[in-house]
Amino acid sequence: MSTTKKHRDFVAEPMRNKPLTVIPGIGPAYANNLQAKGIVQSTQLYGQYLRNPTTFGNWLQTEVGVQSTYAKACCDGFDSWSENYL
Repeated sequence: MSTTKKHRDFVAEPMRNKPLTVIPGIGPAYANNLQAKGIVQSTQLYGQYLRNPTTFGNWLQTEVGVQSTYAKACCDGFDSWSENYL
């Protein structure tokens, strides 16, 4: 799988309480949509991912308005991060 620099940077270190915009596929506009839903940090979005990784991408698309390409980038980022740290 080919990855972006943002993906490689994201999975290279612990998540801690980083802003949403460090997550692959999440830019300022999508971060604003997530913040409107009460999700303000990367760890909170990761918690949403952990609830059900198989439906997380669909949730991003239907509930947050994330385009499918960016939802996949976010899922791939969380998948890779999980492989590195869990």
